[in-house]
Amino acid sequence: KDSAGVKAEDMGVSFMQGKHPIMISGSWWYGRLASGIKDFQWGSFLWPGLTAGSAGNMWVVPAGSKNKELAYDFIQITMSPQIQDKLRDAGGVPLVDTGSASSAAPQLKEVAENFKTLAAQDRLAFYPDWPAPGYYDVQVSAVQKLITGTATPHQVMDEIAKPYQENLANVGK
Repeated sequence: KDSAGVKAEDMGVSFMQGKHPIMISGSWWYGRLASGIKDFQWGSFLWPGLTAGSAGNMWVVPAGSKNKELAYDFIQITMSPQIQDKLRDAGGVPLVDTGSASSAAPQLKEVAENFKTLAAQDRLAFYPDWPAPGYYDVQVSAVQKLITGTATPHQVMDEIAKPYQENLANVGK
């Protein structure tokens, strides 16, 4: 029950030190985990049945942009096989499978495979703050209640749905 109030940094450091057997986070930790864990084997897994993956910050070119062609060129460069391979080998999640061999650690290959699985199963979601302002805080609070047993799964789902539904009702007003 005490784990629900642990700050993200403390959670990650405790996991790397072998004090906690599991941590719940995202791919942004992988480079740090790979360089910081020396004394035990570790890996990752997807949440069973949940859409836990995020497409992150997607590239968008505003309709009124004065430099659309430059933006399109930038996107083309960042999505190129060479850049995607560099991203993957540095511990990031490539969005394009280039088919080339990876020099990354097995755990970093695993996170890329997890992302591919999420994408193939249409289990990617928008980043939690996108559906409604402050939504991430609502989501974290609700999940903490689920972990500590102070709310049922049904209550948590209702709590998570409310700000999203309210925001949708206000769109266009």
